[in-house]
Amino acid sequence: IDKDLAVQWFYKACESDLRVAASPRALHIFNYIIPSHIDLVSPIIKGMVKSQQDEVAMQGASQVTARWIFFGYFKKEFEKCLKGRSVLRRGVADVAAKLLKDERYSRMCQEILYQLMNDPDKDVRNELHSILNNNYLFENQEYQAFIRAYIKSQAFVDNPDLFIVRSNEVAVNLIP
Repeated sequence: IDKDLAVQWFYKACESDLRVAASPRALHIFNYIIPSHIDLVSPIIKGMVKSQQDEVAMQGASQVTARWIFFGYFKKEFEKCLKGRSVLRRGVADVAAKLLKDERYSRMCQEILYQLMNDPDKDVRNELHSILNNNYLFENQEYQAFIRAYIKSQAFVDNPDLFIVRSNEVAVNLIP
């Protein structure tokens, strides 16, 4: 496989239509070509974030967040997404919630999610509910402070049933 040629073709495909870069399969491509081709794909990701198409912008914010967490790339863009319009914050929340269970990124993801638990937009807060889909949050002692903050947040108030059902399913002691 000629990786350089593949990146050039991907760049060409995205250059005229950023929806290509926002497609579900593009995630695999980004994972394959970053960090080796960050210089070439960086303008694509930055363009996605600026897109007026919500799905493209959200995927751009997701890419910015993932690359910030994994490699420290896109610091300025990440900070803008974290404070930007709702669709960008949703992309940030989605990635941070998905990566929360990975020990390598958990601390960083918690810091991001703390900032979004009381977001003024319910759609952003709804992205946090996926953190409840895994037992790691309830079974690991290091998440107790995070769980307490979540319980005190607007995200919890929006839908406390999810938390109660999940905590009941894993038979966790709620006393702490």
